Amino acid sequence: YSKDKTYYIENVPYINQFDLGYPTGCEAVSAAMAARFSGYNVTSETIINNTPTDTLGKRQEVIKKEVVKEVFNKETEQMEQVTVIEEETIWVAENPFKYFVGHPSRNRKEGSYGCYAEPIAVALRNSGVPCSNISGCSVDTLYENIRNGKPVVIWCKSRGEDLVEGVTWKYPDGSGEYLE
Repeated sequence: YSKDKTYYIENVPYINQFDLGYPTGCEAVSAAMAARFSGYNVTSETIINNTPTDTLGKRQEVIKKEVVKEVFNKETEQMEQVTVIEEETIWVAENPFKYFVGHPSRNRKEGSYGCYAEPIAVALRNSGVPCSNISGCSVDTLYENIRNGKPVVIWCKSRGEDLVEGVTWKYPDGSGEYLE
């Protein structure tokens, strides 16, 4: 849809992710549909197998760290420094802009989250399907691709629901964090 006209890409083959056993595999299954429409005989499984993946998924980990504290010693009536071990439970998973977090065959309760465009673009290219990651493009660029018959995979919330803030997880290498 654009201000001027409505454009459709018809005859895109439909693949049901749930029938394949991929409850969190919408990215790979949608990519397979777009690739098949474009004439590439690629399966969802091939794309999944070629996607950079954090198979551990989103998980809780206990972080232990030594902390020096000052305590009052009643026997000596002096302040002393003691080292104690503190534990903190945090959520950990890879960066979903670089990896599929979890596995498409697992659901969200099992720590599977998904990914964004770049891991799927990598998977398509690794599967022999040329593609471009146009994340952040203008609406006009998006419409131009559709008008030219190029399938576009778009990430959106199911049934148009409002986004609900989830947990924040840290990347295992300490390079950052992601707010779900």
